[in-house]
Amino acid sequence: MTWPGDTWPGDPFDLPREAALLAAANRTTLASDRRLAGVVAPGSAEELRAVLRAAVRDGLALHPVSTGRNWGYGSRRPHRNGAILVSLAALDAIEDYDEVTGTVVVGPGVTFAALAAFLASRGGRFQPPRTGSSPGSSVVGNIAERGIGKDLYEDMAGHLVGLAVMTADGGLHEVGPMRGPILPPAGPDLRGLFVQGNLGIVLRARIRLALTPPVRQVVAAALPSHGALAAFVEASRAALQIGDPWLRVEIVNAARAVAQDEESPGAPWLAYATVWGKGPEDLALRARTAANLLGRCGTGLEVCAPDDGPPAAPSTTGLHSAYHGKPFAMPDDPDPDRDRCGVLWVTANLRHHGGEVAGITEAFETIMSAHGFAPALSLRAIDGRSLRLVAGLFGDRDRPGDDARATACAEALHALMARNGIPVGRRTSAQEVGQDLDQNPGDARLARALKRALDPDEILAPGRGIPAGPPLPGLPLTFGGPPDDPVLDDLARQMAADLDGLVAGLPEGLARDARAALAAYAGKHPTFFGLYYRPTWSFLARVALPGPAARHRPRLRRLHALTLFLHLWDDHLADGQLAPTLGRIHLRSRAWSAMEDEAAALSRAAGLPDAPWRDAAAAYLEAVGAPPEPADLDAALALARREAALCTIAPGLHAALAGEDAAALARIIEDFAVAWRIVDDLQDIGRDAAAGRRSTVRLALTGAAAGAWDAAGVGDPRALAALAARLGPAVPGLVARAQAALDAARAVAQAHGWRDLAADLAASRVVIPDVAAPDPALR
Repeated sequence: MTWPGDTWPGDPFDLPREAALLAAANRTTLASDRRLAGVVAPGSAEELRAVLRAAVRDGLALHPVSTGRNWGYGSRRPHRNGAILVSLAALDAIEDYDEVTGTVVVGPGVTFAALAAFLASRGGRFQPPRTGSSPGSSVVGNIAERGIGKDLYEDMAGHLVGLAVMTADGGLHEVGPMRGPILPPAGPDLRGLFVQGNLGIVLRARIRLALTPPVRQVVAAALPSHGALAAFVEASRAALQIGDPWLRVEIVNAARAVAQDEESPGAPWLAYATVWGKGPEDLALRARTAANLLGRCGTGLEVCAPDDGPPAAPSTTGLHSAYHGKPFAMPDDPDPDRDRCGVLWVTANLRHHGGEVAGITEAFETIMSAHGFAPALSLRAIDGRSLRLVAGLFGDRDRPGDDARATACAEALHALMARNGIPVGRRTSAQEVGQDLDQNPGDARLARALKRALDPDEILAPGRGIPAGPPLPGLPLTFGGPPDDPVLDDLARQMAADLDGLVAGLPEGLARDARAALAAYAGKHPTFFGLYYRPTWSFLARVALPGPAARHRPRLRRLHALTLFLHLWDDHLADGQLAPTLGRIHLRSRAWSAMEDEAAALSRAAGLPDAPWRDAAAAYLEAVGAPPEPADLDAALALARREAALCTIAPGLHAALAGEDAAALARIIEDFAVAWRIVDDLQDIGRDAAAGRRSTVRLALTGAAAGAWDAAGVGDPRALAALAARLGPAVPGLVARAQAALDAARAVAQAHGWRDLAADLAASRVVIPDVAAPDPALR
C-alpha cells in the first residue's frame, strides 16, 4: 500500500511513498487537470475500512477503482483534484458459483480473462462476459460504470443480481440477493443506487451468466446512406423488441471500422447481426431471418460460416482503435495510458428510431470532422427500444494540439446533446456530472440527500455520479478551553490508558477493530480524549482531593473516562455515524459495566447511596435512546442537560469526596454541555439542515429562515443558499445564549473557590466572525 507521505498517521498499515506507482496512476488517455495525490491498495475489507476511517479523520477524498483500465473515460484519474486512489485490484476472489441459478460472485479485482478461465475450468456451460476493452479490465468495474459488453452481455449492468457494498462509515451491506434465488426479496430494490454512483464501494457482485449456445453465426451488410441506416434501425426494432436473447445488432461507420484496423466497408455504414441457435436447423432459421432483415436495407450481404466452437477467449483486439492516432501499431502488451494514446469516448443514449438516429449521427460526424477527427461511430442496440451511440476521438497525446482538439470536440458534442435533450451515457473523470442530474431537479435533490446521508463527509469519489451541490453553510467558530497545559496533557494520557486497558480485555480480533475505530476518532489529537474540550474533564486536576480522598483519584479518572467515552460512543451508534460491529458493541458493554462498578465503589467510599448516579445514568439513557422531539429552544437545551447527565456522575462524586458541593460541580458540566451543543449546531448548520434535524439553530429560526431550513431537508441547493442568506439575525442570539451558559459555569466555579477551573472556563469564550455580512461568513 502506498500513500503520499512516508506514513499515514494513526493507521495500522505502513504506507510508504512510491513515486513511480503514483506517476503511473496519474497517466490517462485524455486531457485532465485532476490528479491523484496518493495510492492505497487494501487487500481486505478490514483494510479498506481502516482507509475509510482515516480518510474521514484527515478530510481526504478517495477515488476507488477496480483495475483502473477505464481507458477513454479517464483511466484512474479522479473527478476532483487531490484525491487518493483506492485500488481494489487485490480483491480478486471468484466465489459462490451456482450452476442452478447460473450466477457467480466476483470481487472488483476479477478480470474478464480470469472469469473466462474460471468458467472454462467448470466445463464452459456458461459463456463468459466480454468487452471491447482489455481482458485485464474488471468485470465489476464495467458493471458499476454501466459499461458496454459484447455478444450476450451487451447490457452488462442488466446482469447484476446483487452487491456487497461498503459505505463511507465502514458498514458492509448486501444489496439484492447475494445467494439463493435471484429474484429480489420483498422491499425496495436498491441495486441501481450503486451503479454509476458514489454512495459506496462495491466489494463483491453477484452476476447472472448467459448459457453458452451450441452454434453462432454472423450476417453483415453495407448501408450505403444515412437513409439506409434509418431504414435498418426501423426494420430491426420489431425483431429486437420481441425479446429474442439470441439476436444482437451492432452498426459501425466506415471511420470506426478503419480505426479498428479493419478494411473499409466501402460504404458509410456496416451493420452486423449475430445470431445463436440450439443446433444447425435453429441457427439456419435465425440466420435467414437476419439476412432478410439486412437484405431489405443494405447491399453486399455476407453470411459468415456457422461457428460451433467454444466462446472466443478475451483478447486485446478491441484496443486497436486506441492506437489509431499513434505513429506505431498496437504492441503485444497494449497499455494506452503508458503509450500516451489519445482516446476520449462520448456516449449518447438514443431511442431506437431510424430518423432520430440518422439525424444525430450525421450531426456527430459533422462536428467531429470540423474538429479534425475521423468521425468514428458505433451504434449498439439494446432491446429494440434504446440504442447506444459511441463516438471515439482518437489521437496522439504526444502530438501538440490533439488534447485541446479532443476536449473541444467532446464539449461540442455534449452541447449538441444538451440542446436536443439527449442523455449522456457516461462522462469522463475530466467532467463534472452535476449538469446531468440538474436537468431533473427532483432527481438532483433526492440524489444529494442520499449522498449526504451515506457519505456526509464527501470522501467517496466527490464529483462522480452524484454531485455534492454548493457548500453547506456553517460558522467557523472558535471555542473551547485553556491553552496547552502539561498537567492536563498528562491527565488526558492517563485517561486514554484507562480506556486502552478496557479494550485490551476484548478478544484480539474485536480489540483490533475497537482500537482502529478509536484511532480514527482521535485523528490528529494525541489521544481519544483530545476530542473533548478540556473543561469537560479538567476538574479532575483543578478541584483538589485533600488527605485520604486523594487515593480515589485513579478511580474517579477512570470513571470519568468511561462516561465521556460512552457519551460519544452511544450517540454515534444511535444515529448511525458509527457502524455497530461486534467489537464496538462489546466495548460499549464492557465500558458500561465498568462504569457501574466504579460509580458504586466510589459512592460507598463517599458514604452516598447508589440512587443519584443510577438516576443520572437513567436520565442519560432516556435522553439518548428515546429523546422527545423538542418543541422549542429551551426544551432542546434542557435535553442537552439530560444527555450530559452521565458525565456529571464523576464530578458529583469527586466533589463529595473532596467535601465540596457535588451539585455545583455537576452544574458546571451541564452548563458547559449547553454551550457546546449550541456551538456544535452552529458549526453544523448545513449538514443538520440537509438531514432535516431540528437542531438548536432550527429552533431559533422563524419565518422565511425556518422555511428555508425545512426545504433544505431534501438537499435542495437553492434552499441551502436561501438559508445561508437568512441566518444572520438568529446567530448573535444563539452565540449570546452559549456565552451565557459559559459565564454561569464560570461564576459557579469562582463562587466555590475553584479558581483554576474558572480560568479554564474563561478561556472557552465563543469567538465568531462578523455575521453582519452572512454570505461569505456562513460558507
